Amino acid sequence: MYPKKTVRTALLLLASLYCDRLFTLEREFKNLSLEQRFKGRMKSSKPLMEELVVWADSCKAAPKSAVGNAVYYAMSQRKDLEKYPMDSRLEISNNRAERRIKPFIIGRKNWLFANTPRGAKASAVIYSIIETAKESDRDPLSI
Repeated sequence: MYPKKTVRTALLLLASLYCDRLFTLEREFKNLSLEQRFKGRMKSSKPLMEELVVWADSCKAAPKSAVGNAVYYAMSQRKDLEKYPMDSRLEISNNRAERRIKPFIIGRKNWLFANTPRGAKASAVIYSIIETAKESDRDPLSI
């Protein structure tokens, strides 16, 4: 029997290799047309994602361990994870969206004027319009 630390390290390494390979593929597909990206994902990413799911299903990590928590979380997101190879407009990561909302998260204490549901809803609508315009390469002031 192998020491727990060795098993945990091996599991983490394998999971990391799957993720690294998926992200590497995405970097390769970044500048392709939507159709070419879809074909590339079907050929490379989808089978790798399926292999990762099989591995995670068979992973024997303790449920409350760090590895077990990570595997459980990934499997709870499985339905959404399996969507990204099927739609070439989707990204593998939500990092870009998180970067876009970061200024609002940092500044939320400064926005106490939204102390009513109506004020909060108005703020959310405005922020959504501004960020959607930015993401669409439009000037928010011209909308």
